[in-house]
Amino acid sequence: PTVDPYSKGAPYAPTDTAYLDGMLWVTDGYASRYVMSYDLSQKKWTGTIFGGRSKKIEPGKFGVNHGITIRKGLIYIADRFFARIHSYKPETEEDKMFPLPTGCKPCDFEFFVTGEKLYGVAGGLMKPAGSKDKGASVYIVDMATMKVVSTVKPKDELGLQAFTHLHDAFATVDDGVVTLFCQSW
Repeated sequence: PTVDPYSKGAPYAPTDTAYLDGMLWVTDGYASRYVMSYDLSQKKWTGTIFGGRSKKIEPGKFGVNHGITIRKGLIYIADRFFARIHSYKPETEEDKMFPLPTGCKPCDFEFFVTGEKLYGVAGGLMKPAGSKDKGASVYIVDMATMKVVSTVKPKDELGLQAFTHLHDAFATVDDGVVTLFCQSW
């Protein structure tokens, strides 16, 4: 990127992108930990940038801002290191921050609607801190309360031996049936 701090040599290693109203939003989760926007029609960085690295849980800062998802004008960012989901308005004003189980390391955050309820879904890269599970879990969050309402354990509960680490998860709803898809390694 051609914006500060990158124009002054800050490292850049993007981890995810999302699209909103002509802008490509980019998370730099493996380097300087910023989120920035790129105007696709003008083919240039907008100068809108927020975040940065933090070594503690801190609103507006990230341990590893890995995944980015946009829903109804809000930007959701999965902070893998601190197991938090942050949401922002496009003007980079922080909206909310809520936790997932400590140590689960969510890589991304997606949404699904069933009935009249909105849920979020995140796959954990690791099992939660202190857990005796053999593999990571998928967490379903009730977006009205911002609380985990269900935990699915592909390796431990379903016997899927290859599901030690989950890198992404999303859900589809067809005729009221929710189906979870998970990527593991």
